[in-house]
This record gives sequence, C-alpha cells and structure tokens, in this order.
Amino acid sequence: MGRYIKIFLFLLFEMIIISASAPVVFASPLKIIHSASMPPLSFINEEGNADGILIDLWKEWSKKSGSDVSFELTNWKEAMSMTGRNPDTINGGLFYSPDRAEQLIFGNCLFSMRGALFTDNQNDGLSKLDMQNTICGVIKGGYSKIYMETNFPFTALMLFDSAKELFKTAAEGRIKMFVADYPVAMYQLKKFKINDKFKCQKILYSRELYPAVHHQNQKLLGRINYFMTAIPKSRRQEIIKKWMPLPDERYWHITTVIILTFLTILIFAFMQRQRIMPLISKCKILNIFKP
Repeated sequence: MGRYIKIFLFLLFEMIIISASAPVVFASPLKIIHSASMPPLSFINEEGNADGILIDLWKEWSKKSGSDVSFELTNWKEAMSMTGRNPDTINGGLFYSPDRAEQLIFGNCLFSMRGALFTDNQNDGLSKLDMQNTICGVIKGGYSKIYMETNFPFTALMLFDSAKELFKTAAEGRIKMFVADYPVAMYQLKKFKINDKFKCQKILYSRELYPAVHHQNQKLLGRINYFMTAIPKSRRQEIIKKWMPLPDERYWHITTVIILTFLTILIFAFMQRQRIMPLISKCKILNIFKP
C-alpha cells in the first residue's frame, strides 16, 4: 500500500513540475480595449479603423512581442466593464484608482496625461467661478468623474458616454464647464470648431497612464511590461509627438530664445559702454534726446 502511495505522490509531483514549466499560451490575437471617441488617445477614423496614440503604441508592442493584436473600441464605460470581466482583454491605457484596482492589475507607465477644467469665454476667471451652481460635464467611468466627485462633491455633474457627446453638447451651448484630459479636450475643441469659445482655466491633475488586465492574468501583464520596455524611448516619444505636438514645449523654446537674445544685447552693451557713453553724451549736446 505504501508503495502505491509513493508512486502516486511521485506522479503528482511530476505533473506539477510539467505544468509549471509548460509555456504560457495567450489568446491570439490579443484584444486591446479602449474608447472609440477619445482622440488623440484612441478613436475610429474616417476610414472606420482604430487610430490614435495608444493604437500606434500597441502596434509597436505587437512588432516587438510577435503577438498579433486586434482593437475593439467602444464607449469608455463599456471598455472598462469588458476589461474587468474578460481575462483575455487588455485595456490600452487608463489612470490608476483604488476602485479600479479591485478588478484590474496595472502595468508599467505608458506616458503622463494632464486633466484640466475648461469653461466658456463668458466666465471672467477661476476666482469668480461658482463651482456649486454650475453643471460640469464629465465622461462616465473616466478619471475626471472620480476627481470631481472627490474634490468637488457639491458640483453637479452631467455624465456623457463619450468625449464626442460631451463636446457636441458644449458646441450646442448646453454646458458651460467640463473637465477632460487636456490633449483630448484640445483635439475635440478644434474638431468642433469651438476652440475660441472655451478656455482652459486650470490644470487639475497630472497622472500616469497604465495598461491594465483582469486581476487573474498576471502572466499576461508580465509579457506586456517586458515588450513595452523593449520599445526605444525615442520611438515612444515619436509616436506621442505625432499626435500631441506639445505646444507648451514649443512656447518655452521661443521664450528661451527671446530671453537669451535680450541678455546678449545687455551684455554687449555693458562691454561696449566706453564707446556708447560718449555717443550718448554727444547726442544730448545735439539735442537729439530733447523731449
């Protein structure tokens, strides 16, 4: 009897070893879930294809990993729900929150995003904005909703299924204030030709965007992180700048050039003061500087 028990335990041990060393097989193609109307992050373009920063980034990941990917873009709330209930899907990129972490596990940072408060141009400024008596537009399931509920619990929120619906309503003049991811807002304001009717009042938050999977799929997350790291930083920046030209960065470049030019003129004038001062005195004598 003892002999049979030993044989049974040996076979059980071998089965455990074999199963542990067997290669992990993932679904093919891997399904990337995200929003259908959140440009420039992800959206359906005029040809009916998935497009945007995250789409390009995941295509690059596909090349590095050798894994085929497909894209399923829907409204944001449904995209969140699909990721939470389906172990074989990947959310292309979202902000972390404790509530989301109850269903999902998050990968390494993809890039950072800023969220901002926008109001129509009739508002005189942030100090005069009545947050308690102004309805604020946010996207269902989005971090902007979580932020507003946490930091402005007394502000009434108007919820939208997609960024497209939010900005369509803004274009119709039915909301005067909204919170959205800054690049998404700038893209949509320009698309709806209302970028001259709304202004950014304040950057509310800056957070990192992460890929996420069902909490039971740790091995898939490891694969995601490994091959995302394999994408060169220069290539990642190239993808981001294709969609987000980073106007702030260009602004600071121009400002730096102006400041350096002004300082150069001052330094030159200081160094040449022995030549310049006699000329100024001569001009005063000739009444050139006469008021």
